[in-house]
Amino acid sequence: MENELDKDQNTSTRPWMKMIISLKVATRILHITQSLNQMRGHVILIGDAGSGRRSCALLSSRLLKYEVYQIRAGRSYGLPQWKEDMKQIIRQTGIYKKRTVFLSTASTFPSEMCFDHLARLIGGYEISDLFTNEERSELLDLYQRTYKENVNFEYLFAIFLN
Repeated sequence: MENELDKDQNTSTRPWMKMIISLKVATRILHITQSLNQMRGHVILIGDAGSGRRSCALLSSRLLKYEVYQIRAGRSYGLPQWKEDMKQIIRQTGIYKKRTVFLSTASTFPSEMCFDHLARLIGGYEISDLFTNEERSELLDLYQRTYKENVNFEYLFAIFLN
């Protein structure tokens, strides 16, 4: 874990502080890493602000060499932007098969519908009306060109879930 922290500090453009990791934090990072490394693994971290959830999730992602997709919502962030982020995550994980950690806080969700979207993805269900028919066709074409397989959208979504 210390080697990954040192590597991250040496390659980052941001200033870093030297970290001391307690046994409690190391155990939390281990649990997050084990959960994320399982097939369709996911973790929902709940706690007080400043308790280290984000840092533990980022370090676990770094240890697993997963990409991190993080929403940085501003005042104009709404449901259309959320849907675009969901589409991007599905493309990144389903089409390009990149192991990805989606990092967000509840305060960045523009509406209650976002919680439903996340629950559907975690449960293995499609988010209804997320993709238009044209976007579905584009995804299928992209997948078929990339992997030389003839598939339908349901099969493609099943690939995303696995």
